[in-house]
Amino acid sequence: MRRSDFEEEHHHEVELPAWAQIQRKTFTRWCNQQLKPRSLEIEDLQVGLKDGVNLINLVELLTQHPSPTRYTKKPRIKMQMMENIGIGLKILTDDGIKLVNIGNSDIYEGNMKLILGLIWTLILHYQISMDFQGNDGKGDGGSAKKQLQDWATDLINNLPDGKSVRNFTTDWNDGVALCSMVEAVAPGLCPEYSSLDPNARLENARLGLDRAEQGLGVPKIIEAEDLVNPNIDELSVLTYVSLLKNATPTIDLVPSDPLKIKIYGPGTETAWVNTPTQFFIDTTGAGFGKLDVEIKDCHGNPVPMELWKKDHETKVQYTPQIPGPHKIHVTYNKNDVPNGDFTVKVLAPTDSTKIRLSGDGLEKAFVNKPTHFVVDAAEAGVGDLAVTIVGPGGKLPVDIIQDDENMKYTVHYSPDKVGPVLITVKYAGNEVEGCPFHVDVVDDVNPLKVKILTKGLENPVVGKEMKFAVCTVGAGNGDLKVTVVDDDGHPLKVTIGDIDPDNQEVKFTPEHPGKHRVSVTWSGQPVPDGEIDLDVKKPLDLLACIVSDVNSNPVVGTPTHFTVDCSKVGSDDLKVEILDSNGDPLQVTIDNLGSGRFGASYTPLTVDPLKVHLKIEDSHLPSSPTTVHPIDPSKIQVTVDSDKDWKVGEPVEIAVDITEAGPGQLGINLSAPPGSGTDCHAKEVSPGHMTVVFTPCSSGEHVVNLTYSDNNVPATPVVIKVVPRADVKAVVVSGDGIREGQ
Repeated sequence: MRRSDFEEEHHHEVELPAWAQIQRKTFTRWCNQQLKPRSLEIEDLQVGLKDGVNLINLVELLTQHPSPTRYTKKPRIKMQMMENIGIGLKILTDDGIKLVNIGNSDIYEGNMKLILGLIWTLILHYQISMDFQGNDGKGDGGSAKKQLQDWATDLINNLPDGKSVRNFTTDWNDGVALCSMVEAVAPGLCPEYSSLDPNARLENARLGLDRAEQGLGVPKIIEAEDLVNPNIDELSVLTYVSLLKNATPTIDLVPSDPLKIKIYGPGTETAWVNTPTQFFIDTTGAGFGKLDVEIKDCHGNPVPMELWKKDHETKVQYTPQIPGPHKIHVTYNKNDVPNGDFTVKVLAPTDSTKIRLSGDGLEKAFVNKPTHFVVDAAEAGVGDLAVTIVGPGGKLPVDIIQDDENMKYTVHYSPDKVGPVLITVKYAGNEVEGCPFHVDVVDDVNPLKVKILTKGLENPVVGKEMKFAVCTVGAGNGDLKVTVVDDDGHPLKVTIGDIDPDNQEVKFTPEHPGKHRVSVTWSGQPVPDGEIDLDVKKPLDLLACIVSDVNSNPVVGTPTHFTVDCSKVGSDDLKVEILDSNGDPLQVTIDNLGSGRFGASYTPLTVDPLKVHLKIEDSHLPSSPTTVHPIDPSKIQVTVDSDKDWKVGEPVEIAVDITEAGPGQLGINLSAPPGSGTDCHAKEVSPGHMTVVFTPCSSGEHVVNLTYSDNNVPATPVVIKVVPRADVKAVVVSGDGIREGQ
């Protein structure tokens, strides 16, 4: 069966293997290099040659022969495109190119396998073979390829310390072969080829491509990312290598000469801790090469640095972290450079503003309880530390322990009286920023006596005020502090109020869903269970809960069912509780119906009203609680005078007692002989006592069925037999015993 036009045009669009995808990109860039003189560009070989226009331009440029016939420059229909393709292929055959297994339709339909084969034929004939021609002046494709391979392999392998190349695929993955090739073609263009790290594949490949483009004018028809790909194909590599065959330097190249390197700048002699400093390296006249800089501190640890290169000058910037001699070593292509091994004196200037203070002894202290704080002078330079502490009773003894290696001081003191303490710290004769520090000294406290009453923290919800109580009986005269942070570390507003002298209430309102941490301390010290994790949830949409099939008059002794749909509420934590008039719960069965739906069932035991409580996460639904009124139709008593002869036209009365049946609706169904048209209704005689009344219009059986809230009453049906009424006018008296007039 013939394919549709769409199938005809796209049946070759199959996913190419990785090597073919790389070849596709490389060959596309090669074609675009050839088309540059005519400002044409192909985005994708599969469709770029389809209309034949790019193909004709490409072969005209390669053969240097114009098209022998006119062609359609803006083809619109398939026939015009096929004709263009045919013209392009004919130019090639006329130029002596032997085309195998490829025709107009293959290019039009985008057969990538054949298109890639065609492009390789063009590369081999018009680029590679031109450099390796036989005696007849025409290159042989197979031998030209082999000659190119041998030429490149010999060129690389003969380099001093060169890489051994055995193939034109994986041996080029580390980029070293490319850099070696560039150096072999243009000595001095990539002299660092022998010192490259084979593991730095992408960096090496980019270096080689950049140098070839910069110094030889060779376009990057292959990408560094493709060159380091294990799936790189041989033809892509050979296509690029063939461009290097006749490349000549576009810039003046000089041999690498590390003796030309000059190093200068302030960072070569003196530097200061935590102060960025820099020096410069001038490579003018040193040729191309790899510049390496190593900086180590006085402990032999490497110091991070940044390098910026502009033209022949490289700026090196580093920031010492510790004082002491720092050694700097500079090499070029792994060769030493003049004055490239030097030592920088790193100083730590005295700066009291760089003093950092920390510790509990700067915030709160307790009577007769030792405390301390730390003075960190690591960034302040060398200086003398002086600490003065004055309490309510006068100057306090101070004990300072020094850590010379880390330039830290631990200051110990012990307050002797309740009240404020003033702490003054001086470094190198200057007061430290923030002095004097005020510390409140209070009586000793016992945080272990603090109790947290977490009632009120259940089911935390965004926007819902959360509260809990803290009991401090026996904990001493301390200070309660409570913090609440969300999962992003943002603090929440917390209010603390007194319930009584020994109990305080804590309140806060979550603003975002997620994890929250509540932390409670007593005078800065942790308390038992003082870290509380809450999982705050989004507010529930209780109005979205749908309760259906609720029977307001369930029957005693009969299971009744209803459903609850919580799918759109935001939670399926459903609780159902049904309480009788005494507050005692009935047994309720809840079935999970899936997708947030539940079925609930229960069985009323008496006719007493029941309260149905529906909650989600302990929050009542808008319709909860609701009251249902069970009924018991079996308790209904029906009484009728069975000895009486009921006659047509005389009212029939049936007594109905519903006092024990619960609150319900009495229904009446009277079945009378055809055409009787009898009216039947009920009337209340007294509370709980009803009379069903109807007046028969014809004789025969009249059947009365009663329902109670749509449930059959077991005491019915009642059958009333109605007889005709006596008609005295129809009576005829006759006989001899009756005399006229008597």
